[in-house]
Amino acid sequence: MSVKVTPPSMLEVEYEKMPGWQSDISSIRNYSDLPKAARDYVERIEELVGVPVHYKRWMPSCHYSSKDMGILQWCN
Repeated sequence: MSVKVTPPSMLEVEYEKMPGWQSDISSIRNYSDLPKAARDYVERIEELVGVPVHYKRWMPSCHYSSKDMGILQWCN
């Protein structure tokens, strides 16, 4: 199997604007509790890359949330 790699100089960048959110999400532990715009953002990334996003990390806290299982893992 051969792989064709496109040089960066030949790539065309596409930008997509999406609504943002102003609420603090640092204490949110469940995907379903995120603002709709944040959930839409994650789902759009899933759509673009073609794979599900299972873990998300937002700063400054080091919290991880599993969208599928609705759980939080603290990082050490």
